[in-house]
Amino acid sequence: MAATQLGYVRGGLKPGALAPHWRRSGFATWLFHPATSGWYPRAAPQPARPVPILGDVFPGVPARGRGAVSRANACWIPIAGGLTPHGLRHSHKTMMEEIGVPKKLQDDRMGHADGSVQARYSHITAAMRQRLMDDLTAQWETALRARKAMSAGSPVWALDRLLATVKAALRQDLLPNFLPNGREKQSGPVSLGGRPALNSRFSGRGGRI
Repeated sequence: MAATQLGYVRGGLKPGALAPHWRRSGFATWLFHPATSGWYPRAAPQPARPVPILGDVFPGVPARGRGAVSRANACWIPIAGGLTPHGLRHSHKTMMEEIGVPKKLQDDRMGHADGSVQARYSHITAAMRQRLMDDLTAQWETALRARKAMSAGSPVWALDRLLATVKAALRQDLLPNFLPNGREKQSGPVSLGGRPALNSRFSGRGGRI
């Protein structure tokens, strides 16, 4: 019913042609929720169970296949129980409020429509978009430095390469070092591009990458 109301169609219009479609995926069930809660969901005949991992490399790699539980030497602890993929939209909206993004640009980014008179007289400028991009980049780079303080590497190739870039920048004194508690020194964070970055606080609870 929802697929029909949203105008989705099943399959392509013709071989090789792209068309909107209703996509079912196990991403939230088997990847997202286990990463945030540390548990696989119940799937008959198996009950809900902790994610067995090989903890030799931080933050651990899920053990898969036959005998996974016997081969595992650790399991993940919950870091964000109850979080859903949609919940990340709430987090992003709140983050934009924190950094002072104009409401018009927030609505544009979130895909929201505002029919108020105020919205009619507000317009998005190139400078607004550039400032948003700079602020998001600064937060991303600050998060990379926080992740680097937890562990210098990652079993995820893309993140491992990013962490190597941060490590090289720190060696060249292009970025400030972290204090032992994982927070920035009082000199404040500096982005990889040399721009001042936003100060962020981290609880020290890492993600699964």
